[in-house]
Amino acid sequence: MERGRLARMACSQTFTSGRAGRPRSNSRNHSGIISLAISNPPQSNGSIFPARSIAASLLNVIGIIAVTMLTISFNGGIGVGSSNHAGLLPVVRRILDPNYLPGDFNITLRLYHHRVFAWLIAGLSKLIGEERGIILLHLAGAVLFAFALWYLCRTLHLSLLSYLIAGLFLATGFLWTGLGLEEN
Repeated sequence: MERGRLARMACSQTFTSGRAGRPRSNSRNHSGIISLAISNPPQSNGSIFPARSIAASLLNVIGIIAVTMLTISFNGGIGVGSSNHAGLLPVVRRILDPNYLPGDFNITLRLYHHRVFAWLIAGLSKLIGEERGIILLHLAGAVLFAFALWYLCRTLHLSLLSYLIAGLFLATGFLWTGLGLEEN
């Protein structure tokens, strides 16, 4: 059967629901779509992954890294011991050592404010040290932010260039973009 006729036949089939929720075709030929897919297997160049998809994936990874670096650099870098860290670091030290400043009201109060964040920093501090743990957690947050933005742009069928522009706008705060976001 010729390819064009088969494609027209496959596209002209209309489905209505039949018994038990199974689709029922109004056409006699039920195998039009299946035979079209079988008769046109994807072309390959001998490798498992086509070169074009590898290049596109590499560009996406480079774009995510670029947006991560833009976000970090335009937002003052990675500061250890400033901003929220000044109040959170004593909490982390209390988690690691229950005898650290016993009875301190501020530590007791803040222990439940950012509980997951404090326990993550405490775990990383135990493994790689306090400063390195904060830096690693900050990097992970920036990468996850860039990846989430990339996924949103892919879901909206935006190009890589649109993703990079949106990432640049959020990183620089262009026209107050992203001021509704709270970074803790």
